[in-house]
Amino acid sequence: MQEKDKDQPPWSLVMENTSESFIVLDKDLRIVEFNKVAQQRALDIGIPLNKGDFIIDQAMADRREGLKAMYDEILAGSPKQYYYEGINRDQQPVIYYLEYIPLKTNGEVTGIMVNSRDVTVEQQALKEIRLAEKKFRSLIQEGDDMITIIDHKKEIAFTSPNLTRLSGYESDIFLGRHVEDLIYNYVHPEDQALLLAEFDRIEHLSKLHLVPFRFKTAEGKWECLEGTLTNLRNDEAVSGIVVNSRFITDRIEAEETLKQAYQQITKIFESSLDIICTIDREGRFVQLSTATESLLGYRVEDLRGKYLIDYVHPEDRKETLDILTPLVRGRQIKDLENRIIRSDKTFVPMMWSASINEADGLTYCVGRDMTEKKLTEKRNSDTASLLKSVVQTMDESILVVNTQAELIFANNSFFRVTGELPGNDYETWSEAYPLFDKNTRQKIAKEDQPVIQALNGKNTVGEEFLVINPNNSEFPIVVNASALRSAGGKLIGAMAIKRNVTVQQTTESQLRKKEEQISKIFNTVSDVLFMLKVEGIGKYRFLAANQPFFNATGLTEDRVINKFVDDVIPEPSLTLVLQQYAEAIRLHQQLSWEEVTEYPSGKKTGIVTVTPILDGRGVCIELIGSVNDITSTKEAAEIVYKSNERFEYVTKATSEAIWDWDLISDEFYRGEGFSTLFGVDLEKTTTDVKFWQAYIHPEDKVRILDSLEDALASDAQTWSGQYRYLKADGEFAIVADRSVIIRSEDGKALRMIGAMQDITDRISAENLLKYQNEELVKINQELDSFVYSASHELRSPLTAIMGLITLSRAAKEKTDRDHYHNLMEKSVQNLDQVIKDIISYSKNARLEVVNELINLEELIKESISLFNYMEGGDQVIFNIDINETHPFYSDKNRISTLFNNIISNAIKYRNPEAEQSKVDIKINQRVNSVELSIADNGLGIPEEKLPDVFKMFVRLTSNMPGSGLGLFIVKEILNKLGGTVHLSSVPGKGTTFQISIPNGKEPQSGEAASATAK
Repeated sequence: MQEKDKDQPPWSLVMENTSESFIVLDKDLRIVEFNKVAQQRALDIGIPLNKGDFIIDQAMADRREGLKAMYDEILAGSPKQYYYEGINRDQQPVIYYLEYIPLKTNGEVTGIMVNSRDVTVEQQALKEIRLAEKKFRSLIQEGDDMITIIDHKKEIAFTSPNLTRLSGYESDIFLGRHVEDLIYNYVHPEDQALLLAEFDRIEHLSKLHLVPFRFKTAEGKWECLEGTLTNLRNDEAVSGIVVNSRFITDRIEAEETLKQAYQQITKIFESSLDIICTIDREGRFVQLSTATESLLGYRVEDLRGKYLIDYVHPEDRKETLDILTPLVRGRQIKDLENRIIRSDKTFVPMMWSASINEADGLTYCVGRDMTEKKLTEKRNSDTASLLKSVVQTMDESILVVNTQAELIFANNSFFRVTGELPGNDYETWSEAYPLFDKNTRQKIAKEDQPVIQALNGKNTVGEEFLVINPNNSEFPIVVNASALRSAGGKLIGAMAIKRNVTVQQTTESQLRKKEEQISKIFNTVSDVLFMLKVEGIGKYRFLAANQPFFNATGLTEDRVINKFVDDVIPEPSLTLVLQQYAEAIRLHQQLSWEEVTEYPSGKKTGIVTVTPILDGRGVCIELIGSVNDITSTKEAAEIVYKSNERFEYVTKATSEAIWDWDLISDEFYRGEGFSTLFGVDLEKTTTDVKFWQAYIHPEDKVRILDSLEDALASDAQTWSGQYRYLKADGEFAIVADRSVIIRSEDGKALRMIGAMQDITDRISAENLLKYQNEELVKINQELDSFVYSASHELRSPLTAIMGLITLSRAAKEKTDRDHYHNLMEKSVQNLDQVIKDIISYSKNARLEVVNELINLEELIKESISLFNYMEGGDQVIFNIDINETHPFYSDKNRISTLFNNIISNAIKYRNPEAEQSKVDIKINQRVNSVELSIADNGLGIPEEKLPDVFKMFVRLTSNMPGSGLGLFIVKEILNKLGGTVHLSSVPGKGTTFQISIPNGKEPQSGEAASATAK
């Protein structure tokens, strides 16, 4: 042994000469020693080992608490074992068996030995064995074959579970019965003899294919079966004849259907309106459908053997050759457009699709006359222009950005707010239209902007912000933002709609209605989005899903969020998506596929796209998915998307009823808003303008039609009107109608496009506000009258006081005069306090709330000092405890009055029997409110009087002076400030006030100046 080895302890030599890994920890869980195998395995999974490091620090943050608890149990003497599954540096899965052994010295645990063994191969082999067993069970139980074993007596010894599932018979019906008995009872009479002969033949053969025969199911139907007989009587594991059979009725019907389909295809080939043809390798026509004659004017016989390229417009020949020449097997051509020369030398626009069959060397082509399509595209272009005009007239600010957040479209309303922009980059337009948090008034960061959020897959629905312009003007807006995707599901940008809700905030019901409608619209037009957390091989957990996901699947959030994919997606789709997820993770790239899944809402077909999200080590931690629902028909969805995409966004992103009146044809198009707002069944109404005119209120019709006629007769570019419109339920809605007038170059009105908005709630709210203002004026007048009367009524006792003064002057004894003087002084003070209380009540009801910064400790001490000279004021100890963590803004005069009334009551109703009268005042200043507790140990309030303490002119006792207005004024002040008060009291123990007052906003400089002036 070398000198070096002699110095090493024996256990160290063992650690370095074994294939297992060892790590030694002390009681503080520091790494004391480890061997090379442990170091290599730790580095392989990205964890460095260093002596002196805490082992807990090497674990992921979310696992540290669990590991700490486990180590505590081991240090208490309990060994532990578990399997660790992870990914090594080569992105391959590894599985280690970890064993934690307490190390003891003299019976005391002094450390921990961590042993690990690489069990990846054996665990994977175990999984493969289990998978093979599962596949075998699936083959027997879930496959389409029914397996039956016939023993040497020709009796049924075994039937697979599929027999019951496929035929409807329970297995007990067949077990133990002779084959001939079953054939005579369940096989069609015409097939019995042949089947009996087959069972005789198998006695001398090893395997025999059964000819198809008819079998009667439990439902009494004759179904066709085929199968095989395998003689395994010499196999000790079977000792019988194995019958594999399967129903083939569907296949036979499918073959018949295929035969009929072939006949139909032949008919289609001859009757199709499209040109169907085949072309050989040299580009010559081989076969053509009869549509060739009607579309091009050539006879089929004349074109056979001719070169296709000779009939293509000269300007289109190069492009056609460039596309057709490299055509190979497996590749298809779609949407190849060119012009074909007709027999009369004119040209017809055509669109071709083609694919090649290597077996016969022919290219199969279908050509469609695109003349009508070209005309439609022109009409769609005109429609797009008209729709743009509608968008430009809307009050909402609409902006569209590309994937780089560059502004690519904005309507007039947007530029009315921002002005002309010097550029279209994000920083330019976001600075021109800054958004602020409505509560904190902090500017929204770039990554939190709704449009940027939408680009990152998070839609915004009905969220409220503030817009604060450089001139310090501000207004609230509601923002809806969603991602825009192509027909294939690719992200192409985002759109945001921003609505000024200054007016709507005065009518909360109208605002809620708008927000609900906008929310529904955006959850309708947005793609299905979801996010998955990758928690291991084949383990994917739903982190989030948008509302369209739940709408499309019919699932609820509690059945999806935080659930594994296995629990949400049913088979057979589950197997497919797990394969695609694994492939996307393996390739580190986005994958798309078509998927058909049965959900509670029905069978859904969609194009699913998943994108892997990688961490800094290149490990996939999340999958972002989207689904483009193509359940309706792919072709129809594509046509609708291309021709009406922008129109759908406009009509669905607004709560208005869009209409389009063709003044030439008098056709009147109605958008979905007519059904949503007015309940009109569009399918049961006419499409001419009389439909709209018939529902206008009779008292408004002449005025509106005259106004419309005047606008059309003039050179006006817009028209608007307000009128009552009949709804399906018989009620009239008040609508605001705005439209643009499309004119020809000579000024003739050709078309009107407009939008009707239901403003019934807004008008009702305005009327309600007007009524409330009138009521307020009336109340103020009544309050003034009350104060005036009360002050005069309360001053009437002063006349009596004047009489006491006269008596005092006439009194000869000084003691008598002093007695009269004391009575007069108390009466005057009481009357003066009543008058002050009434005036305080009047001011609280009439004056606006003026917020300013308040030092509550100073204000309370001022109130206490006011009552130092009040009878008993020097006998009460005040304890003040203030937690002043946030500044407090409110109306100082009202807060001062509130404290004065509560403190004076505490002094007035102190308990003379108490050792020491005291008042404990606790204040907690929070961000949004101030919480106050004012507790005394006074006389308390009888339980029967508690419900009336905050009523006007209620006095708790007739023995004490007072106006009976103090607590009433406290309640009115809190109502004005939006606060609350809760009173609890125990007679002889004391009274406690629990008060909450909202923290008002800090006044702006202009507001502060205005408040000072007032």
